[in-house]
Amino acid sequence: MQEATADEEFLNRLQTFIEANIGDEDFSVQTLSELMAMDRTGLYRRMQMLTGQSPSIYIKHIRMDVAARLLRETTIPIAEIAIKTGFSSTKYFNRVFKDEFGLSPLAYRSTL
Repeated sequence: MQEATADEEFLNRLQTFIEANIGDEDFSVQTLSELMAMDRTGLYRRMQMLTGQSPSIYIKHIRMDVAARLLRETTIPIAEIAIKTGFSSTKYFNRVFKDEFGLSPLAYRSTL
């Protein structure tokens, strides 16, 4: 029971750090590992064990979840959402979003 609590705390800290830095396009696995006070290898192993994802994929999924939420709940322009979620290029943001959700950000927003 105690281990599950430690794992939940780890995932909560992870989520908090990623969301706090979501708009920073330079936010990296290295930065995350420093914030978590772990080396990159240890972070990778623990995240693989708990989430089945590498840190970089996990960060990308969090960015996409936040982008989808902003598309659903606001009228912020797509280019601004791209910047708010850490993408310097709207074109790249559109490609990653489409890979994640199967729709472009514009099509996603218009289906709501």
